[in-house]
Amino acid sequence: DMNTVSSGICMEKSSLSSCTIENLLDLEDIEIRVRILDNIPKYILDDGLPEESPRNIDHYREMCAELLDIVEEHKSEPRILKFLIVKLRHFVYQNPFVDAWKIYSDLLTTLEKRAGIYNPEKEEVNVSMYYKSRSAEFISIPELYESLGNDTFPTKNWYITGTMRPADLRQMLRDCFYLRYGKFTNLDRVFLWFGDFYKHHFNFISELLTQEGSLPVDMKIFIAAISTASMGSEYYYNILLEAYQMSGGDHNLFLIGYEAYPPKLKKITDLIYVAAYKPWELCEDSTSLIQNILEDREADWSLNEVLEAMIIISYFHGASAFAVAFGIAPEISNAFIQSNHPPELAINKRPSLGNGEAEIPLDLETEVIRNRLVQKYLGKRSVVFEQFHPKRYKYLKDTDCDWKNYCYSYLHNFCPKYSNTLDSAFDYLINMSRVPDDAGYSINSLPFRKAINFYSKESLGYKISNYDYKNINRYLNFPIKKFVRLAVTVPSAINEHDYKRYFISDCSIAEFAHVLMLVMEARMETELVLSLIHI
Repeated sequence: DMNTVSSGICMEKSSLSSCTIENLLDLEDIEIRVRILDNIPKYILDDGLPEESPRNIDHYREMCAELLDIVEEHKSEPRILKFLIVKLRHFVYQNPFVDAWKIYSDLLTTLEKRAGIYNPEKEEVNVSMYYKSRSAEFISIPELYESLGNDTFPTKNWYITGTMRPADLRQMLRDCFYLRYGKFTNLDRVFLWFGDFYKHHFNFISELLTQEGSLPVDMKIFIAAISTASMGSEYYYNILLEAYQMSGGDHNLFLIGYEAYPPKLKKITDLIYVAAYKPWELCEDSTSLIQNILEDREADWSLNEVLEAMIIISYFHGASAFAVAFGIAPEISNAFIQSNHPPELAINKRPSLGNGEAEIPLDLETEVIRNRLVQKYLGKRSVVFEQFHPKRYKYLKDTDCDWKNYCYSYLHNFCPKYSNTLDSAFDYLINMSRVPDDAGYSINSLPFRKAINFYSKESLGYKISNYDYKNINRYLNFPIKKFVRLAVTVPSAINEHDYKRYFISDCSIAEFAHVLMLVMEARMETELVLSLIHI
């Protein structure tokens, strides 16, 4: 944690260390966290918006005064100030409310000076840790919001495509900011490059975070969070962890982990683990894992609940694979929010990908993150992904079970909103053909897109019967195949070296995001198909 600081709450830069949400989850801090977040605007009163929203500048000043009171009340607890500064940085650069920007920006400056970390120069922000020298130019959300005032899109490398109108985008920025409890994440920013897909993504997340289904909201968010943990996505895990706490869920489940789970949650971790590390085993036996869960009387899962849980698991496995493989950067990219990783955890090796290549030691940090999250939230299990071997397992073919003709129709009977959103998102991702680059032109990439998507599904044990798999070698060179295989199977094994070694050196960041969106779709769809065949 932080070094002891003198003279109230002054801090030196060298004393700053970790500030994950988990550091603030003891009983004494929960009330303070909620109090802080309640005084950072999440919605601005406007036509059609909630009446309880902040109405005017005076209200902002009152909330800022409350935040200053919190700081004064906790002078001896510098991490409270640290947490507040992080949240204010998120708000200042990520909020779509221009009127509130100035007041909270002034408050942030005051607190940073008090903490001894003020820097008048605007911080450079990247959306990917691996595209540091070629990242999209940073645009604060207030700047973007203002640029949409005249119904025009900004030109600073924002790859917003599709049919979304600026008015719809303005409303979506507000809705997303409210849903994320006062911030706009870099993952949202990247998905917005493909505006029509983002509408589907946002609808899914909104349904998850705000509406009761077969499962209560807090349980849905918890399942989503430990699903991201199983894929090693500390970034996405922290986002969902905050959402879980704000939903009123039992924070002891996160503090203690697997040992604190009730039987119902412990049982669903079997499904999360198998789907993450050996998904083809979901359909290997005539009695499927889902059937086993349904027959466990102590766990007491209904079919509707399991289906809703499986949709959440598959979606967040896919989205986490994207976040990890893309190298999504924290919204505030400095030492202020770095994580500590226990050094004692064992380090595994990347599985061999065949063709005579030896196993390569995984990047220390990313592997320790995955080990720590899996061991805590899924129990003492192996975290080694087993590559699919055709000699040991049989491929599931789409003639036996596919998304469109079977899974979608089946799920629609139980979870119509989820199934409709997923079906629209899958269609969009598969058929999305316009990938803009800096020059503004597009190409027909259908053969390339199919090769990536179908190769990703094949890597997980699912094949499309009417596709000529010789096309994979025609359209994907060996380095890209290796990278795609890592991204869909064990994305936490990817590091910056892999980008230089495996991927196209002149690929634009938007084209790279498009490739990983095809991988993401393959992961989501394949997990659902494999899990539902025996139901």
